[in-house]
This record gives sequence, C-alpha cells and structure tokens, in this order.
Amino acid sequence: MEPLTAGAIAVGTVIATKALEKTGEKVGEALWDKTDVKPRYV
Repeated sequence: MEPLTAGAIAVGTVIATKALEKTGEKVGEALWDKTDVKPRYV
C-alpha cells in the first residue's frame, strides 16, 4: 500500500469515527431530554 493511500485511509477513519461519535452524542442527548429522570443535587 502506498503511503498516500495509507494516509487517506487513516484520515477517513478518523473523520468517520468523529462523525459516529457526534451522532451518538446527539442521539443520547435526545433520549436524555425525553426522560423524566434527572439527577438530583443535594
């Protein structure tokens, strides 16, 4: 595999991982907002 190809794959992997992470954050946030269970601070 050529270095340029390996670099492109690495960059693509990082971008895809970040996109999935952000999507998961948004889904979790939406589900959290829909629940009535909120942490109680004493």
